[in-house]
Amino acid sequence: MHIHNNADDGIQFFGGDARVDNLWLTCNEDDSVDWEQGYHGSIENLSILQGGAGYANVDSAGYAFELSSKRYWYSPSSQPRSNGSVTNASITLASGAVQTDEVFRLKNETLGSFTNIDISGYAGVGCEDIDANSSGSFGSLEFDCNPVDLQENSPATGFTEASFWSAPACD
Repeated sequence: MHIHNNADDGIQFFGGDARVDNLWLTCNEDDSVDWEQGYHGSIENLSILQGGAGYANVDSAGYAFELSSKRYWYSPSSQPRSNGSVTNASITLASGAVQTDEVFRLKNETLGSFTNIDISGYAGVGCEDIDANSSGSFGSLEFDCNPVDLQENSPATGFTEASFWSAPACD
C-alpha cells in the first residue's frame, strides 16, 4: 500500500490488531505512523520518506512515529494500552525538509517494539521522545539522529525491498 502527500498522518490506527505488510508512506504532512486507543497490531516491511507539502516550513515534517494509548481523554493507568510492533523499516527525512520533531514519539502509556530499523537524514535531530509512562523496545537499530535513551547503533538493513519503488518528490 502506498500513501503519498496526505494532508495529515500517513496512516493512523484507532485500536484493534491490524497487521500491515509492505507499507510505503511518502511526503505526508504530519506523522507517518500514528497509533492509539489500544492498538495491538504489527507493521512489517515499512518504507517512510518523511516531509510533506510545504516541508520547508518549520515543524511541518512531523514525527515518523507518533504513538499513544489514549487520544484526548488520557488519564494515568487508563486502558487499553497500545502495544504495537514495527519490523523491517527504512525511514528517511526528505532532502531539505525542516525537522524539529523526533523520529519516535511515544506518549500516554503506549508500548511498542521496533526491530531492524534504518534511519537516515536526521543528523542533528533527536531520535526519540518517550514519556516516563511509555516504553519502547528497540533492536537492530541503525541511525544518524541524536539518541537520548536508545542503545548504540547496531547493524540494521531496514526494509531493503523498498528499492524497487521510485519515491515521488515531496512538494
